[in-house]
Amino acid sequence: MQLGMDLDGYLAEAQRGTELILDTATGRLDVQVPSCPDWTLADLVAHAGAFFDMWVQAASDGFDPAALPRPPRPPDDELLARLRDTSTAAIDALRRMGDLDAPLWNWSGADETVGWVARRMAAEIAVHAWDAEGVVGAPGEVPTDVAIEGVEEFFEAFAPMLSGGLEDELVTVHLHATDGLDGAGEWLVRLAKGSVDLEHGHAKGDVAVRAPASELFLLCWGRRDLASLEVFGEGDRLRAALEAMRI
Repeated sequence: MQLGMDLDGYLAEAQRGTELILDTATGRLDVQVPSCPDWTLADLVAHAGAFFDMWVQAASDGFDPAALPRPPRPPDDELLARLRDTSTAAIDALRRMGDLDAPLWNWSGADETVGWVARRMAAEIAVHAWDAEGVVGAPGEVPTDVAIEGVEEFFEAFAPMLSGGLEDELVTVHLHATDGLDGAGEWLVRLAKGSVDLEHGHAKGDVAVRAPASELFLLCWGRRDLASLEVFGEGDRLRAALEAMRI
């Protein structure tokens, strides 16, 4: 895993996104979320609160992942306070660890470090802050650094788990973030059934997508369709692959 941000940067983005969710959801908990039509803002806030609570527990002394408790969903009138409390506790816990390489459990079992969890926090909350913004108008862009990190995380941490539904035939995808700097934001992804390989850099693929990093990040998480982006080559194959890997 290559990390481009420092710990303070990840945690600041998690905090920023959380504040946006809280501000948007206040007085609107019963409003449907356009990008997640099965959710109201109450559901989104409950999900974010439970997400942070998991990392609070993971960072606690004597944590046993085999016995990870799943607290019941609070009543709606307690959801905002719970998100505020659990986000603060989780962010403070990681900040006290102070080092991206410090050991910390995560569910992937692959890179059990503070850096993995901090990047996960920033990306998860960025998606749902964008979702929440859609309730009150057109959402803003996901910050470029977070989006670039989020694209990498999707293909490193999530796509391998979800690739069992892909076709056997290999499809290669070149993604180019038009706002990437210093060589960041270009990848070649090789996707096949049960197999995902990610490389940095410029290379020719069966399909290429050029867009701002925010748009590529949202594409990975099912918030954008290829029809709205600049696509070259076999876009239908990438669309099918992303649909097969959708959570």
